[in-house]
Amino acid sequence: MNLRPIHLCLILSILAITQTHAQDTAHHKKPWYIFVGGGLTINRAFGPMISMVTSFDQSFGIKKEVQKDGLAFEIDVNFQGQISNLVYFKTGINFVQKQVNPEENSYPLYKDSLKTGYLTLPTLVGVSIPLNLNKTIYLMLEGGPCTNFKLIDKTHHGIDRYGFKTFPIVLGGQGGGGFLFRRPNGSGVQLMYTYRADITHSYDESLYWGAPNELIRTRGYQFRTHAFTFCYSWLL
Repeated sequence: MNLRPIHLCLILSILAITQTHAQDTAHHKKPWYIFVGGGLTINRAFGPMISMVTSFDQSFGIKKEVQKDGLAFEIDVNFQGQISNLVYFKTGINFVQKQVNPEENSYPLYKDSLKTGYLTLPTLVGVSIPLNLNKTIYLMLEGGPCTNFKLIDKTHHGIDRYGFKTFPIVLGGQGGGGFLFRRPNGSGVQLMYTYRADITHSYDESLYWGAPNELIRTRGYQFRTHAFTFCYSWLL
């Protein structure tokens, strides 16, 4: 019996399996994951407009000013690629609703109600640190810039304002941390806390000032947002 064809087939099979394994190993050295989920946001306003209202309140002895109705939500679709075993890059498309009534119990007679939905595009770098030998539980730490594009604006401002503007693009930064629970097949769930802060103004508001040489003065609002999210992840 001529065994050469059988030997040749075995050799070709072994080479094919080896090549496939090498390609699969190279692919999974730097895998990409998709994360889909959402959660709750807690929003507060800051910036020169808040500083001015606080100054007014202090001059009139008001000490109980509060920011109300800051609870909202977000929906996330993110893509994460491993740069190394520890370091990863993340980007995505997130819908983040930011809202708050920033002047309750304060000096202004007419109050503002800030409520805007943004399409947020993050550009993040992070580290994923395994916490067990099986590498099924990871500590995630990440941060970087984000760009917010106005989608929905339901903001209301006082009728005594000279002008009020919601900016269509707001630049900001974000950072956060959490835990990833991953199965051997690459799927998993993630619990994450994220802090976002606007760098540019979200809104500008112009007020009558009353001084002879400065009848109108413009102040701005910015958001600070705490987010708590839950996401499912899959290997791409």
